Amino acid sequence: EGERPAGMWLPGEIQLLRDGSHIGATQWDARQNERLELPFGRDALLRISVAHPLEMSTDSGFLSQKSERRIADVYTVENLHKQAVNLLLLEASPVATDESIRVEARFEPKPSQENHADRPGVMAWEKVLAPGEKQKFSVDYRIAWPKDSRINGLP
Repeated sequence: EGERPAGMWLPGEIQLLRDGSHIGATQWDARQNERLELPFGRDALLRISVAHPLEMSTDSGFLSQKSERRIADVYTVENLHKQAVNLLLLEASPVATDESIRVEARFEPKPSQENHADRPGVMAWEKVLAPGEKQKFSVDYRIAWPKDSRINGLP
């Protein structure tokens, strides 16, 4: 990520190279972004694991007429570099688009930013990880909706 280069830039594809090797391509439109962000692929010295300690769906009792889904994940990030790294971890949280749907979310630690880059539901954690340091990030969602409705997009 860096400052947008000066001058006029036409929108289009940018080829990405690292140490002389082609690692990918991305679309860029200078009119839409104040900063230049280029994805240079995976970092082999950052180890990331995901655990799914809880996933449960239920239909509530006859009187409440609600369905509920609970989803939880724990992300563990380990820095195997010999120097500190600036970590930006993004989580796409469920977002209710109807008032009859209720989404409760708990995060540990608390995200540094909600609606990252003006994207609804995108949570961001920013942290400097020391060499050899491990950090856990947990998310826990409880989603409830009317029993006779369907929700698309739930994992």
